[in-house]
Amino acid sequence: MFFSILREHKGLSEIFVYISIGSISFLDIGIAFLAAIWLLYFLSRLRSLSKKIHYLKKQTDERCKQELTNARVDYIKSLFIAAICACEILQSWLLIMTISTELGVARFVLPDPNNSNCTWNRFFEYIQDFTAARGLFALEISSMLLYMSLVHILTSYLSNAYADKRVIKLTKRELFMFVLLLTQLVILWLSVYSWRVFIFVLTFVIISIIPIHLFFYIKYSRKLYSHIKRRALDAWFEDIHSYKNLEQMRNDYKHGTLLYTISTVLFGIVLTGFVIISLIRLLLAYPCKVKQLINTQSQWSTPFFTKHQTAIAVTSLILERFLFNSLTVFAVFFMFLLHASILYKAVRRLLQRRRAYNRHAGIHYNHMYQPLIGNK
Repeated sequence: MFFSILREHKGLSEIFVYISIGSISFLDIGIAFLAAIWLLYFLSRLRSLSKKIHYLKKQTDERCKQELTNARVDYIKSLFIAAICACEILQSWLLIMTISTELGVARFVLPDPNNSNCTWNRFFEYIQDFTAARGLFALEISSMLLYMSLVHILTSYLSNAYADKRVIKLTKRELFMFVLLLTQLVILWLSVYSWRVFIFVLTFVIISIIPIHLFFYIKYSRKLYSHIKRRALDAWFEDIHSYKNLEQMRNDYKHGTLLYTISTVLFGIVLTGFVIISLIRLLLAYPCKVKQLINTQSQWSTPFFTKHQTAIAVTSLILERFLFNSLTVFAVFFMFLLHASILYKAVRRLLQRRRAYNRHAGIHYNHMYQPLIGNK
């Protein structure tokens, strides 16, 4: 009954899918645009910090040592953020390309599992038949792994840089994380040459590796937050101006961490749920694909699917078309909201500093124009 209702309202579900895809593409373009702005900003900042470090190294004044340490920390932080922004740009465009590919070759179909062609899903048929399709998937997952790894490695580094005993160089922990990231990427790309190995590796990466990366981020993020909070409390007794700056930094970091965590969790739920539903449907409905996957000629019967064919079809349709698309829209929206909030706070601080400087310098603008000569 429910399956016939969904078949009759197929056009409505198609409209929902197109609206979801349009929203995701629009938000992704916005994320790529804002990430490009920050990439250019931090590249220019890297250049100025490099000159500043080169100048401070030549100074013999003891007061310059602390400033040199801060400059080195800012340099490494800016380098990481620039790389993260580049990964976000790549990830956004790859997501749009994947959606376009899915629209072109992977429209939802529910073929007969007993047909002679053994057709499961055209999107996965492309993964099986074409190395380029597996390469596109591997590139998207690689950008996600690289993005998440850089985020939690940077968080780990800053938790050391803002600790009581400041460590401004990358420790063995961060270097081990880089080695772990490189190992993951090598295994993922080697599996591209075999579609069976690729499916197993991709399933393992999505289900296990992404939650592990999120765990590392939350772990080191809590340490960094506690260090910033402690520095703010110490500054309250010494310098009220530094206290206000650190308190603002603490609040901004708290809100940014919350948005990033929500977005990452939603992405993880979508990817994990998609893999689990696909595997369940594969095992229950398509015995010929299971035989191809494990490369065996043994018989595989699924009487459960024959008995509950309608329920499985309706459940997979609802999850794939409605729930997963909705969660993806929310995940991309929270990531866009994170970028927009960072840009808004940066512009607001810039305007506040400009007004404070104008008040200190005694500059007042009472007109819409500025005279060329004099103030009268």
